[in-house]
Amino acid sequence: NEMAEAIISAGQHPYFMYTGNPNSTYRMPRQQGGSDADRTFTFNSDGFRIERALEKNKPEKQLRIFVTGGSTVVFGAPLSNAIPGLIESDLAKKGIANAKVYNFGIIGAVSGQELALLTHKLVDYHPDIVISYGGGNDLHEPYQYDPRPGYPSNFLRLQMAADLLSDRLDLRSA
Repeated sequence: NEMAEAIISAGQHPYFMYTGNPNSTYRMPRQQGGSDADRTFTFNSDGFRIERALEKNKPEKQLRIFVTGGSTVVFGAPLSNAIPGLIESDLAKKGIANAKVYNFGIIGAVSGQELALLTHKLVDYHPDIVISYGGGNDLHEPYQYDPRPGYPSNFLRLQMAADLLSDRLDLRSA
């Protein structure tokens, strides 16, 4: 059914569709550290934990660093205690004030999603350095969620829902 396929695929990114909910507020558990105010943050319009504007045309002399990964990259309270924030503040302490580090972590991301994010979106922003801090999700996701190595946690459910809505789902294989 064409209508069902359009609903499932509308607005999704290729394989990295599991960003944070764009323009939504998230409250981290107390165990993540920080004050009550620090643990509340907003995902930007692309669903990433980035609080400053990111222009496609990089300012001259800016060192642009992107950090990809899973929840370990996303979390940290306040934002300056997240891995990208720590990298930026450490570089500033060492005299590299023109370095801007951006948080492109996706909760539950696997390395294939990071690669898709890099090739389909991030290259357009001309990063000088990309740091991938991940691997843990690649190891445990096949055991807890989708059994196929390299697939994100909810991909099997999304695929089955699309197949069900388009009358292609074989319930015996599900």
